[in-house]
Amino acid sequence: MDVSNISLGPFEDDSQPWTEEYSKSLNLTYHPRNYQIEIIRDTIRNKNSIVCLRTGSGKTFIASVLIKYFYIKKLKENPEAKFLAFFFVPRKAIRLQQAQAIVDIGNLRVQVCEDDQRVDQLPNNHVIVSTPQKVVNCLDKNTIQLSQIDLMIFDECHNTIGRNPYCEIMKYYLCPIRQQTNGPKPSIIGLTATISAKAADEKNDTIEQNLINLCSKLGCYLISTVCDPNNIDEINQKISRPQNDQFEYVLPVEYNPYFHGYLEAYKAIIQQIIVHLDNRQTLDEHQIGSLGFIQQVINLKHSFECQGKTDSIIISDYLLLLTKKYSALYDLPFDRVLVYVRQQIVDYYRAYEQSPPINDLLFEYCTLGLNSLIQKHSENPTTNSKLNHLVNLLSRYAPTGQKGLILVQTTFFAKTLYDFINDHPELTVK
Repeated sequence: MDVSNISLGPFEDDSQPWTEEYSKSLNLTYHPRNYQIEIIRDTIRNKNSIVCLRTGSGKTFIASVLIKYFYIKKLKENPEAKFLAFFFVPRKAIRLQQAQAIVDIGNLRVQVCEDDQRVDQLPNNHVIVSTPQKVVNCLDKNTIQLSQIDLMIFDECHNTIGRNPYCEIMKYYLCPIRQQTNGPKPSIIGLTATISAKAADEKNDTIEQNLINLCSKLGCYLISTVCDPNNIDEINQKISRPQNDQFEYVLPVEYNPYFHGYLEAYKAIIQQIIVHLDNRQTLDEHQIGSLGFIQQVINLKHSFECQGKTDSIIISDYLLLLTKKYSALYDLPFDRVLVYVRQQIVDYYRAYEQSPPINDLLFEYCTLGLNSLIQKHSENPTTNSKLNHLVNLLSRYAPTGQKGLILVQTTFFAKTLYDFINDHPELTVK
C-alpha cells in the first residue's frame, strides 16, 4: 500500500466527501455508512473517545477503519516507523472473530495472542488482538511500554470497573507513579453498546456522573454517538431495535413435595461413600454439595495423591462426580441432572482397564442408587416453578414471531429448553 498517495482529508475534514472511490483507494472491503463516517471523523477530531452505538451497528468495523487511519498517518510521517495497535477483548471466545474483522480491512498484519503466548513475543505485527490481562502482565514486568503502542482499543469498555484488567492498563496510562517513561502515549478508543454503572458504589449515581466516571477511567474526552438527524434516520432504518420492551421476573422457586425426598435420597448416596474415606472428619464442617465441601474433597484428594493412597483417590473422585452438579438439582430438571451424573460415573468406571475392588463397589452402589432415583422420578416427577415459568415464557412469545432477547443464566443448559428450541426453528438462539 503506497500511503504517500493517500489523502487523509476525508477522515479529518467534513467538507471533503468520502466517496466509494475513496474507500477503494484505502482497500476497504466495505464502504462505510454515513453514520459510521460521522463517528470516525468525530473520534479523530476529539482524540481519545468512547464510541457508543447499538449492537449490530458496526463498532468493530469503525474501530478497524480507525486503526487503518492511524497506521496510514504514522507511515506518511515516517515510512520507516513501526506501528502497533492493541485490540482488547474481555472474552477469549471472541478473539478470532474480532481479528478477522480487522483483517478484512486489508493491509494490516493482525495476530491473535493465544493462551500460551505473550504479547511481547509477537513482533512485526500491526495489530494484536488479546485479552487485556496479557498486556497487564507485560506492563507489570516492564517487558512492554505504552510508548511502544500507537493505539489501544477497549472492546466492551463499560467493563472498566474495580480491578478489571482494563483499569490496570489505564493505571499505567493515568497514574504518574505507574508511568514507565515520559514518552508518547497511545490513543484510546472505547467501544460499547451500553454505558451504565457496573460498580456497586456507582449504582445510585446520576447518569451524568456515570458518564464522567467512565470517561475519566479511560482518559477519554468524548462519548461519540450519532448526532446528525439524517444519520439517525439511516441507523434506525439499517439497524432495528426492539420496541415496547417487556421485563418479566420469576417469583422465588417452589418445589413439589417429592423434591426434598429425592434430594435426601441423593445425599444418602454421597454419605454412604464418605464412610469409606480417610480423614472424613474435615468434611463434617461443610454442607454436602457446597463449594466448601467440594474444595475440601479436592484438598483431600491432593493429599492422598501425595501419599499414594489409590483407594482414597478413587473415593474422592466419586464424591466429586456426585457433588459438582449438586447445585444444579435445584435449578434444572431433576432427572436430567441424575442422568448426566450417572453417565459421568459410567465413563469414569470404564476408564479403568483393571478396575480396583473399591471402584467396583462404589460404581455398583452409585448406579443402583441413581437408577432407583430416576425410576421413582419417572413415576412421581418433581416440579420447578422457575423452570416451568421460563418454558411457558418461551412458549408464549416464540410462536408470535416477536423479536426479542431472553437471557438464561444457569449451571448448564436445561434439556427441557433444548427440546423446546429444537421444536421451534424460527427462534434465534445465542
